[in-house]
Amino acid sequence: MPAIVAFTALLMLLECALSLQPADVSLAPPTNVTVNCTDSRASVHWQYAEDADVRFLVYVGDSEQHETTPHETTHRTYENLSAWVWKSLESAMDVHYVSVAAVAPGRGSLNKSATFTYNSFKMADVKCKLAFPDVDVKADDGSAIVSFRNPLRHDPQLRHATRGAATLRFNATYDFGAVEDFCGPHQNVCRRDVTFPPGSAECVTLRGWVSDSVGGRLDFGSSRRTCVKRSSGRATLLVVLPSVLVAATLLICVAVVARRLPAKAPKEPLPKCLEVAKLALHAQVGCCEVDGCAGHYSLISVDDSSLSVSTEVESLPLCLEEEVQEAEEEEQKVEDDDEEGCWGSNYDCPHGDRVNLDMGDGDQAVGYMER
Repeated sequence: MPAIVAFTALLMLLECALSLQPADVSLAPPTNVTVNCTDSRASVHWQYAEDADVRFLVYVGDSEQHETTPHETTHRTYENLSAWVWKSLESAMDVHYVSVAAVAPGRGSLNKSATFTYNSFKMADVKCKLAFPDVDVKADDGSAIVSFRNPLRHDPQLRHATRGAATLRFNATYDFGAVEDFCGPHQNVCRRDVTFPPGSAECVTLRGWVSDSVGGRLDFGSSRRTCVKRSSGRATLLVVLPSVLVAATLLICVAVVARRLPAKAPKEPLPKCLEVAKLALHAQVGCCEVDGCAGHYSLISVDDSSLSVSTEVESLPLCLEEEVQEAEEEEQKVEDDDEEGCWGSNYDCPHGDRVNLDMGDGDQAVGYMER
């Protein structure tokens, strides 16, 4: 019995000691949870002490305290709030907040951001505004055309939320006045004519908004002040005149160079009849009878022993007449040599002074002595 009593007392002491141990320190929540919503792309970021084991859960809530399924991250920022806020036009018109919880195994803590909304008619800690598109102003016959890309078509978040069931209204403010107009979801570019009063600056500032059927309104921030850009005639002349002068100078130079270059006539081939005649004169063979040269003629008749030129030539070209004349002179010289006789074999006679030779026994012969 004493042993059992002692064991029971020991257990009681251990339980008492465990009950006196301090509880686990709770995990610190994130701090400075801040929403950035200067455009339709909303994001949230926060601060937290360095801890490798801590993860974060991001919730997006609305005015009815409905929170979305949390998104888990290890970063200190979350960039995709637009997927929750702009899922519909009703959601975009609502008031939202972001809750960020730091979690670790067995522990967790949560902190909320300030409330924010794009609806200019609802109360929230942060008022978000859409960014107005870039504006263009062009002059047109005394007035100006103000234009910009329609955000109902070109802003992906706004296009998804409105789904073609909203209208954009805008006004253009300038010195001493303002004009208002609207732009439907089917228009790719929004335009408005503006007539500036005499003496006023030709500059405008635009604002716009999208309304729903229950009185909600999404506001756009002001555009930058945009003015008509005009170029003076003198400035235009100073820009265009040098180009014209340079082009004219180049044309004049090309014309002068072209006139100074000698005109090269195409080299015409020798008439076929002359080519044949030339070959016949040198080779002592062949003939030519062509109706393409100067006159109809039969140039050459050749036999095996001598070269004779026909007398049927009619108005031969000058070059051919010279060759024919040389052939006739050569033939006449051969005939003269045959009549008078000469020395040498194969009738190869030198041309020189004629001499009478005494052959003996009273015989005489005629020969030629080279000069």
